Amino acid sequence: MGPKIPGSSLVIQHYSHNLTLFLYYSDLILVLTFCHPASFLYNFYFILVIFSAQIRNAWDNNKSMARNLQEMGLSFDPNRTLPIKKQTVSRTAGPAHIVTKPYILTKLQEEASLQEKDSKTLSSDLIEYAQHMIREHKDNYKAMARDEKNYYQDTPKQIKRKINEYKRCHPQHYEAFVNSLAAPEAMDQ
Repeated sequence: MGPKIPGSSLVIQHYSHNLTLFLYYSDLILVLTFCHPASFLYNFYFILVIFSAQIRNAWDNNKSMARNLQEMGLSFDPNRTLPIKKQTVSRTAGPAHIVTKPYILTKLQEEASLQEKDSKTLSSDLIEYAQHMIREHKDNYKAMARDEKNYYQDTPKQIKRKINEYKRCHPQHYEAFVNSLAAPEAMDQ
């Protein structure tokens, strides 16, 4: 698997054209490390991509990544920040880190505390599929499973789950669709 980058949540090793690629990714920073296998210990090439605008503005290119993150109150290596405590061994507390850029930490906490909008949506094909099944069979899921438009041979439970997902993701759209189905029936009577 290759060496693991400290604090990484994902490490990918790829062998093509004699290059090895290590990927360190978090929600804030992406680091790509390239090295040639023959000179593995000597030549590293880094590409740093910072997603957060607050971190990007406070970043100092003259300092190391660990030092930049430490000054912002963020962790470079979560294993050192939150060590796993062993019951038999007691450790003394290390030196306290001095945070010189606390405004970054407060801005990130404010951003994290904002309510996230549910952005899940369904494909137009799945919406059309659910509407067809409801239009033809109402709530008879066994008949839906036998329908000729059931290309993927979904079971009644799978179809029910897809229709419930449609109801959850697009409630206004679903209500309008059901109301449009009820309107022609009222006219027939």
